[in-house]
Amino acid sequence: MSHAPDDANLQAASARCLRQLGEHAEARRILEAILQRQPDQFAAVLGMAELLRSGGEPAAAIPFYRRAVADDHQQALLLSATLLTLAAAGRAIAPAHLPPDAGVGHLRIAIA
Repeated sequence: MSHAPDDANLQAASARCLRQLGEHAEARRILEAILQRQPDQFAAVLGMAELLRSGGEPAAAIPFYRRAVADDHQQALLLSATLLTLAAAGRAIAPAHLPPDAGVGHLRIAIA
């Protein structure tokens, strides 16, 4: 990170590596710092969701997954992670009303 101290994507990747190494507190510190500067930074939002989920806080992860899923460009990639997190948190899910010809890009879920 010393080569690109302002690169939020690189910092989020570093946080992901730290999370995978079990350094959750340091990963969280990095992600919170990114989100303080750039609240909608996708890699940090998703990173925080994954950190919370893997740290045993699936209910706390849900708002971050919601924010990430709101990005239509990333929605299809995040749907499975969102559903797994909702299930782990014991939350009900239901398909929202969709026209019969709606594609994945129009997929929405209602979170109870």
